[in-house]
Amino acid sequence: EIVRPSEDKGRMDSFVVTALAAEAQWLGNSHNFGGGLRLEGHNRFGLRLVPRVSGGLAAGSWRFKGSAAMAYKNPTIANYRARPNIKPERIQAVEVEASRGLGSSGRLAVSGHVTRISDVIVYGYDDIGNDFYRNAGTSGTTGIELNLSFRPTQSLRWSVSAGGYVAAGGSDVSEYTDGREGLGHLGIPRFKAVARATWSWLGVDWNPLIEHRSAVRGARPGGGTTSYPSVTIASLHLRKTDAFGLAGFDLGAGVRNLLNQDDRFVQPYSTENSDPHMPLPALGREWIVSAGYRVPLSGQEAKD
Repeated sequence: EIVRPSEDKGRMDSFVVTALAAEAQWLGNSHNFGGGLRLEGHNRFGLRLVPRVSGGLAAGSWRFKGSAAMAYKNPTIANYRARPNIKPERIQAVEVEASRGLGSSGRLAVSGHVTRISDVIVYGYDDIGNDFYRNAGTSGTTGIELNLSFRPTQSLRWSVSAGGYVAAGGSDVSEYTDGREGLGHLGIPRFKAVARATWSWLGVDWNPLIEHRSAVRGARPGGGTTSYPSVTIASLHLRKTDAFGLAGFDLGAGVRNLLNQDDRFVQPYSTENSDPHMPLPALGREWIVSAGYRVPLSGQEAKD
């Protein structure tokens, strides 16, 4: 029986999954490599073999890391009840990073990634308003990130990072893309930069943060997509450890979105024959007060 998603309530179904996993590691003084395999069987979708490999290498002030993996996502009960011939999503991901020490206190890192998802499962409506699930095609991103960090003194450390991505290379799921081939995905900024620091002064940890996100595209009233402006979020958090002389008792206070920017959540999804998935409202300036206690474990002070 084919069951529309909106009517699939209070119904029972079941499936059986069995899995076998193995992994190996090779650790050295200046290198490490690892790999793994997972074999999983689903009584409805058959066998899937998922491999992954990763490694790291240190050479002087240089560090190199990389990983490659495959994965998949089985359809849910609601997915295959609505469309019996639906297929699992398949994922391939590759990530690499190279970094170099700068003097005795800094490091510059450059990383890149490629992620592809095939047979993406999406939810939608047909021309007469019936809802359904379907395999929609291929989605994914190709991106790069730079990170610069320094710790010039024991009481001060700071970092600056910036990254961007494109959806080029096979993103053809209309529900997720902004309608301009290869440019980006709905709701996800193509560029982001973050600057943060931690400064211990007067017995208090000062943690300023500035985050900038580029403009994003999302649904607009009446259908289609439009561009929503870039946003810059400034925040500051103060933390006092062992407050009032009580070991393990911490107090914090701060503010997020100090400039009271319009930081609405632009939804990363839009579908035809449906009401527009409009951006969700978000909080403006937020004042924060926190308290916590760190409990010692095994003779050592536990982290929060």
